[in-house]
Amino acid sequence: MSSTNKINDTIENNFIWVGILVSGFYWFLDSIIQVSIFGNGTLTDQLFSPTSNIIWTRVLVFFIVISTSSLVQSYVFKRKRAEKDVIKAGKKYQTLFDSANDAIFLMEKEHFADCNAQTLELFGCTRDRIIGQPPYKFSPEYQPDGQLSRKKAMEKINAALEGYPQCFEWKHCQLDGTLFDAEVNLNRMDSLGKIYIQAIVRDITDRKKAEIALKQSEEQYRSLFNNAYYAITLIDPNGKIVMINDIGAKTLGKQPKDFIGKTVRDIFPDHAEIMLSRNQQIIKTGEKLDFEEKLIMPDGSEKWFWSNLQPIKDTDGKITSILIISHDMTERKNAEEALIENKELLRAILESTGDGILVVNNKGQVTHTNARFTELWRIPSSLIQARNDEKLIGFVLEQLVDPDAFLAKVKILYNSSEKDTDQLYFKDGRIFERHSYPLIRNEDIAGRVWNFRDITASSKIDISTQKQQSIQTS
Repeated sequence: MSSTNKINDTIENNFIWVGILVSGFYWFLDSIIQVSIFGNGTLTDQLFSPTSNIIWTRVLVFFIVISTSSLVQSYVFKRKRAEKDVIKAGKKYQTLFDSANDAIFLMEKEHFADCNAQTLELFGCTRDRIIGQPPYKFSPEYQPDGQLSRKKAMEKINAALEGYPQCFEWKHCQLDGTLFDAEVNLNRMDSLGKIYIQAIVRDITDRKKAEIALKQSEEQYRSLFNNAYYAITLIDPNGKIVMINDIGAKTLGKQPKDFIGKTVRDIFPDHAEIMLSRNQQIIKTGEKLDFEEKLIMPDGSEKWFWSNLQPIKDTDGKITSILIISHDMTERKNAEEALIENKELLRAILESTGDGILVVNNKGQVTHTNARFTELWRIPSSLIQARNDEKLIGFVLEQLVDPDAFLAKVKILYNSSEKDTDQLYFKDGRIFERHSYPLIRNEDIAGRVWNFRDITASSKIDISTQKQQSIQTS
């Protein structure tokens, strides 16, 4: 603040004392003049003389004059300052009005009365093409909800005029008919005895497009989420269910809404501690986890699940939830157990028979043998465990009287669907009865099953019996 302004402020705030000071100073000078020039006595004599009323009257008159002058000066000073403040504020608000990023305009009833530059840009027109026009002229005939633009606009305008601020989305169009989405705010404003509506219009076309894209994306992912083959569940770090898809809820015997907000303790009370410890492991390490487990379901049944747990992180890298993808593998587990049981049963059958069994696939590879087979053919266990078919066949052929005939028969039968029975003669005098059956899988030949039985003893008895019968006959 300048020194002149400070002086003016002092005078303005202390004008009475200034008046008194000036009047007193004038009276003092006048008294000095009276005493000095006219010799009417001392200053004290003049003050208390019978004619002193003249001096006091003069003092009072000058005091009133000075005080009145001070009052007038103060009033004029304040008014000029107020005018300057109004002009300054007006320029400030005009600048804000013109430089705003949103379209701002004033309406008298339903017509545009004034607008800023952004309004002209938003509606694609000049000032003379918009002032005096109603807002529904810059709108399609109907709004997206099916209402007439004119009717709906008047409802909003009348509500604002009644003192109820309005905020709503609106489909506007530029002068050339180009549509755009807008967010509109209407407020009543009283100025200089007139009633206006202040309207602020913001172009939200990009936001609406983003919202539509986001909604479509959410619908797409929700569709994938709910139609996934696997059960998908999203839980918070405390084990509370945030989301669960249809297959997940169906696996648990209810609807998705029945599980939102529930915890693992509510659903799997006997297994909750293990599940919560896994959650803490995920939060601590930040690494996914795969495992198989058997659970007791809410209905009391037992089911096997394969599960994958993955941490979900926010933009700061903090784990906010855990995604669980699970697959009901009960049928597969039951099938595996049944397969194991069948294999064990088959193995028991193979081992309990007195015949040697050899199973070979259609590539000539040995897939199954029993202990009796290795015993009959005197094959070392190391050779069986080696699964070397070439060495195994070589070991077998060395024991036969006619190995070429054996190989020829094997080659003929490999791709044949016929059953076959013959006898094998060993160099050491043993005799085997061989039975061969095709191994059929899905109506295709998958290999052959060979059955070997040692008939050496029975063959010798038959020969001895035949000799005796021949002697008796002769």
